[in-house]
Amino acid sequence: QGHQSSVDMPITFGEVSGSIANATLLSLLAFLLVVLPSVGTTPYTFSPHPLFLAASTLITSVQGILALFGNPIDRHQARERHLRMQLLSGVFMVLGVGSILIHKAIMGKSLLPRTNHGMAGWVVVGLYVLQIIIGLAKHTLLLSSGQKIYPWHGLLGSWSWMGACLNVVTGVAIVLPAVPATLASAATVILIVKVLLVGKSSSSSVEAASSLASRLLGKRMVASGGIHTSKQSVPLHAVSETANVSVDEESRKNKIEDP
Repeated sequence: QGHQSSVDMPITFGEVSGSIANATLLSLLAFLLVVLPSVGTTPYTFSPHPLFLAASTLITSVQGILALFGNPIDRHQARERHLRMQLLSGVFMVLGVGSILIHKAIMGKSLLPRTNHGMAGWVVVGLYVLQIIIGLAKHTLLLSSGQKIYPWHGLLGSWSWMGACLNVVTGVAIVLPAVPATLASAATVILIVKVLLVGKSSSSSVEAASSLASRLLGKRMVASGGIHTSKQSVPLHAVSETANVSVDEESRKNKIEDP
């Protein structure tokens, strides 16, 4: 008991649930800020492109990521939801790409990408396809033998999703007037930060920056004045006193793990 005040305990499931709810609402807001102005100001042959890609990036991908946070006792159910949401995200992405190709064909334009937005879009599509293939293989092997492979799948997924979001930002900057483009871009960038911080300690700007870095670099960052163990953060002055302290099973279950 005397050592508990020296140990940074993990954030609670209540806090995580609140963060998930906030991220979900923000994803819906970002989706509406992207889609409504796009549908109202672009040709009807072009409108399905931002609609489907915003649905893929800002709705289903977000839900797929958020599915991996929560009670670790329900990890199987969480993985199943993650798989379904990411497969649906892939379907929406294919529809979004197909719609822009149809639009270009109708307008008599080249089907090859001619802008940075278009070329980056194909890179994102390739990453999403790769992630879906890897995710299916990972999920299948986990169910059949319990073996975990491709530990970098989650890290690559975070970068792929962030790239998709940033390409949404460049897209609205091209097709929307300044004010709606700024609003949609701001909501999307805030959404990136919000989602990547779910399950992470972010009570201060320093902690938030460290948490973002750990999410994107795939490793735990060293906080000021402390070191990170495999399960928790321990201040330096308490290391010698708590070297033999073990974390009980209940504490392990309450730990929010990275996907």
